[in-house]
Amino acid sequence: MTYAQLYDSIQNLPLHICRDVVKKNVLSFTGVNSVKIFKTRHFTPDICRGVYLSPRSEKHFIQATMGRHVIMVAANQNRCWDRLIVVKELMHLLDGDEESVDTGNDFDRLLSELFIGPGSDSKTNSEFIAFWRALGMLAPEKLRQSEKLIWTEAKKNGSISADYEAALKFKIPQAYISFLFSERYEHELSRILDRKLSI
Repeated sequence: MTYAQLYDSIQNLPLHICRDVVKKNVLSFTGVNSVKIFKTRHFTPDICRGVYLSPRSEKHFIQATMGRHVIMVAANQNRCWDRLIVVKELMHLLDGDEESVDTGNDFDRLLSELFIGPGSDSKTNSEFIAFWRALGMLAPEKLRQSEKLIWTEAKKNGSISADYEAALKFKIPQAYISFLFSERYEHELSRILDRKLSI
């Protein structure tokens, strides 16, 4: 199973793709039986909005208790953030052994590298790839392109609410609308898919 197959599976869906649809597709494509998703008040969204724990993280107390794939999400964030974070963490089910963060040392190193910027470490790059994959899963390309035209025209006409209006349609955080419509998005998704974006 490749990300490209997963991405293709959402292309005919409506603009607002439910996180449970993405979860169902990820589980089906990966053969994973289940993922436990729960909210925690132990995360501060300014520092950490969510985390994925694989069954390989046996030393983590939650993993030892649950014994399966787990996604922990900060409890005090809005639905758009919650949805994006859950989908981003689901993308880690596609990671191989090299990309997985299974130990406390791996996690500590990852956090420090994320503040510095993307490095050459596959674990760090996995976080950036998961972000772009998640945006791709929440934006069928045909609808993304048509909404990009509306957004671009609104921006050109001086609209101060263009980002907000697009965020409402896609149900993703307003902060990421400019990423969704950027050339970098097209570059990153094309690289991840190993093909040009098309409708």
